[in-house]
Amino acid sequence: MPELPELHMMAESINSSARGVVFVGLSKSVVNKNPEIACPFEKFSVEAQSAGKELLVTLRPLSRPGSTNDAPAELSLLFTMGMSGWWQYTAADETPKHSHFRFHATDGHTLHFVDPRRFGRWGVGTFSADRGPCPVKNFDGFVRNIVDNFHLKIFDKPICELMLNQKFFNGIGNYLRAEILHRNGVPPFVSARDALRDAVDKWRARIAPAESASQSQSADVPRNTRADADAPLPMERQASLTLEDAIKDEQSFVDELASKAASSRRVSGRKRRKPEDPAAESDQQRPRLVRKGTMAGTASE
Repeated sequence: MPELPELHMMAESINSSARGVVFVGLSKSVVNKNPEIACPFEKFSVEAQSAGKELLVTLRPLSRPGSTNDAPAELSLLFTMGMSGWWQYTAADETPKHSHFRFHATDGHTLHFVDPRRFGRWGVGTFSADRGPCPVKNFDGFVRNIVDNFHLKIFDKPICELMLNQKFFNGIGNYLRAEILHRNGVPPFVSARDALRDAVDKWRARIAPAESASQSQSADVPRNTRADADAPLPMERQASLTLEDAIKDEQSFVDELASKAASSRRVSGRKRRKPEDPAAESDQQRPRLVRKGTMAGTASE
């Protein structure tokens, strides 16, 4: 099941394939029960971003219809990948099997959302409000969310159970949970409160002086000039316990886990054939989202 690093790679790959491309329409497969999406633009660009297990695809007009007063400035579509969702950019006459949502371009290509098991979902909207901050895109918010809610009874649950709660660990699923706990030597059934207590104490010790300093520095500042008063506080990332170890270098963590997932994944349900040379090995581990037969992008782009 696609998790945080896979969604990050998908967004990077979509942006690599769609950069500079003019799109002219949307369509979906007749067998999929997700809603039809009416596009209000004659021509538009596509840009993707991820947060946890969600992917936001934003359409921006390149030309407006005759009446522009009612046309929105942009249209955002929120996708979840379900168990098997991924993206592919192909020639228009090479529709992949299980393509369920399509962005049609003027260059003779189509961007497909491919979902063999049909658990993926889409609709007009933005990132879900009931999910916590993304550990990679908003690390400070991720830490603050845990610290501020650490008194709740839910933290008495086993750490392996709480880590699947998207309100606190947005983007974390089964394999990331296993990797994080193993790397930090944390028994999976210890309570989340015990597993995180030392780290939370260290985070609190850093937050309190920062808040005090911020309040003293802003005491004489007029209220209408304090636009950033409620912004997340920057924090150091040097705690030596549990989750922060695994994600303190967030981008490297995403790249490493994505590479691990790609190298271990079975291809099209068939057993992987041992490559005869390094070039073949590189070709086998190519991301699924491709453009004109070439790699469409990685998380490091």
